[in-house]
Amino acid sequence: MAKSEDSKSNFIHPSAKVHPSNDPDSDPNFYSLEKFRLYETGARFYLIGSDRNKRFFRVLKIDRSEPSDLNISEDPVVYSPQEIKSLLQRIAEGNRATGGLTFFC
Repeated sequence: MAKSEDSKSNFIHPSAKVHPSNDPDSDPNFYSLEKFRLYETGARFYLIGSDRNKRFFRVLKIDRSEPSDLNISEDPVVYSPQEIKSLLQRIAEGNRATGGLTFFC
């Protein structure tokens, strides 16, 4: 009888950036978001979610320009701590003329 493979062990989300690691606890494909921070610009809210150890980050963008329509987009990239910091800095710089990026809650 052939040994069956666990299909989850070979699954890599096609749109996720892969961080090489031999540590299964560091696998960006198998984690849950447990901590959230909300930032705002004049045009958008940014909901930043991280795993318990703040190793992996995801971004949800909520457009606030049209009050009657809810426009939400999920960034498919899994960010590292350094990458999320850089992203937030770029968003702040790009929105400096309209008030920048502020922590909401």
